[in-house]
Amino acid sequence: MKNDRLFSILYLLLNRQQTTASALAEKFEVSLRTIYRDIDTLCRAGIPIYTERGQKGGIFLMENCVLDKTSFAKREQDELITAVESAEAVRPDLLPSLSQKLREFFDTQENQKIEIDFTSWKPAERERFILLRQAVLDKKIISFTYHNSRGEISQRKAAPLQLYFKAFAWYMIGFCFDAQEPRMFKLNRIQNLAVTEQLIPDSLTITAYEQMPETFEGITITLKISAHLAYRVYDEFTQEEYTKQEDGSFLVHYTAPENEWLYGYLLSFHPHAKVIAPDFVRARITALLSESLAIYQEK
Repeated sequence: MKNDRLFSILYLLLNRQQTTASALAEKFEVSLRTIYRDIDTLCRAGIPIYTERGQKGGIFLMENCVLDKTSFAKREQDELITAVESAEAVRPDLLPSLSQKLREFFDTQENQKIEIDFTSWKPAERERFILLRQAVLDKKIISFTYHNSRGEISQRKAAPLQLYFKAFAWYMIGFCFDAQEPRMFKLNRIQNLAVTEQLIPDSLTITAYEQMPETFEGITITLKISAHLAYRVYDEFTQEEYTKQEDGSFLVHYTAPENEWLYGYLLSFHPHAKVIAPDFVRARITALLSESLAIYQEK
């Protein structure tokens, strides 16, 4: 969010001409050191900002300084507004009006063409996301119950370092104190989330996760999906992963890690899909369907 904060500081100075580091630190909920680094960044970018000590001192923007909006092409203006609106979708409390200020600055009030909302339909999941996001920002250790893809339940204590959105789902990247290594946790598998008062040590950074070895070992599955589920094919697979057949069905080549989640995912297409290959996946699906049938035949 540093770039958003820099733009907000510049916008504030353009309107007020003067402020103080302490006022900015309080407004953006960061340290004075962070504000001074931001000011230095703006100065190095060519923005004529200067500081003065004393009772009437503070941070000033040189008189007659203007931000030339004509230096932004119309497409660049739209992309900048869309980028800020994307940030607002995740942090509405942090940037409640920045996109509107940009629209006013660029003198454009067109209807929003692209709207992004990463939040869940379920209130409980949204509350969990907000709580976890605050823990990341406050650098506080969390504890929670975790349900992994193998159906195992464990109690965890972790340092949340980053929230990460990928493939239709949110993940938390952090250092797990129980495993004593960086881990990725899927948010909808986190239960009983509690934020402690323990601060995350400065030695734990997101770079620790980036240095983890690649552990993804996938298998490629050939799947024939009926035309009845065309919407799911378009929603869940890339154009390179499927071929539409003459009868309207789809032949899908899908690569994923082999685990219980995968088999549950494949079964979610039943009865409008069939695994063509590999044979061991077909055998596992057949066994799972037989087990389900046996359960329903019990008296």
